[in-house]
Amino acid sequence: MDLGLHGLRRAGSISPRVYAHDDEWTWVYMDYVEPAITDNDGRYYEAVRNTFPAVTKYIMANVNDYLPINPYDPDELMLVLSTAAAKLSRKDRRSPRTRRGRGIEDWVDRHKEGLLKVAGPTFIQLSKAMVEYDISPQELRQANVGYGKDDKLIIIDSSIFED
Repeated sequence: MDLGLHGLRRAGSISPRVYAHDDEWTWVYMDYVEPAITDNDGRYYEAVRNTFPAVTKYIMANVNDYLPINPYDPDELMLVLSTAAAKLSRKDRRSPRTRRGRGIEDWVDRHKEGLLKVAGPTFIQLSKAMVEYDISPQELRQANVGYGKDDKLIIIDSSIFED
């Protein structure tokens, strides 16, 4: 099931502003959002850091504690952010696992208190949206997020999957 903009329209600063749509959401009039892509200009990386400044700073300071990612790859940094947002909001519920997901989830478990201390309003919005719409952390990656007018990240599209 494609969540698209229908569910996320209430997710605050992490979703695009929707001005009008038809009843079936086959057309939408909304703010322009440019899809984020990993490239050499660093825009995606800076958008991740600017959208979640305290959390990304915390991740970068603790990446040597067995976090299996390249912290300078924006997609990998976004995977840690979305995994942390999902895991912290879902409590005991298992979140979907990827090849490196087990190591990322273990890192989040070890750093739960630190992450909660630095979680800002946008990270909390992300966490709430992930639990409310059961968004998989792997969904919030390149091309499913984009840049708003302020060059901060916006969720463009996400799918939810039933167990």
